[in-house]
Amino acid sequence: MLKYKLLGGLLTLGLSLSANAELLFNNGFEAAWTGGGNDFGVYVYTPIGTDVKWQFSGSAGLSKTGTAWGGTAPEGDQFAFLQGGNSNVFQTFTLTGDSDVLLDFSWASRNFNFNQRVRVSVDGVEKDFFHADSPLWTTRMVDLGQFSTGVHTLRFSGTSTGYGDVSAFIDAVNLTATPSLNTVSTPTSALLALLGLGLCGFRAKKQRV
Repeated sequence: MLKYKLLGGLLTLGLSLSANAELLFNNGFEAAWTGGGNDFGVYVYTPIGTDVKWQFSGSAGLSKTGTAWGGTAPEGDQFAFLQGGNSNVFQTFTLTGDSDVLLDFSWASRNFNFNQRVRVSVDGVEKDFFHADSPLWTTRMVDLGQFSTGVHTLRFSGTSTGYGDVSAFIDAVNLTATPSLNTVSTPTSALLALLGLGLCGFRAKKQRV
């Protein structure tokens, strides 16, 4: 019984060490902004602020719940918006080893215009493309694939042209990474080695009895 408890404990610890923590800051867009391109108090284009962390370009920004944008944040009180084409929300993230990266986020359209198309990219390479065609918040999950150690950029882009109020909302963005199968992290390798030694010792002791 002790052998199996040891095995379970070491494997649990190994898995927890091999999985990266959340890779993004301010993933719910809740941090207060301190200025921006056009700041209307309850919403703002291209916001700036120490804790905002995300960068915005074009007609992208942040809104609180219950403003002229007509959106209600699915978590907290703020969400990002992408208005028209060439609107971008992006943030860099850092991987400490080659990793498989998963993305999940919530999206909705503005409540009177459902024609915004949103591109999701990493380092300029498209990973997802969808039509924001409902004002109801929907969770979307995307397997972004494998990335190497270093700094990368996650970007949401509005691509629709035409009437300017074609808009999509983004909130609750989460990135998680696990070490790629061909690269086992050092802590996990060490734990597996200890586990092997422990089992060998257990067998040797059992044989001597």
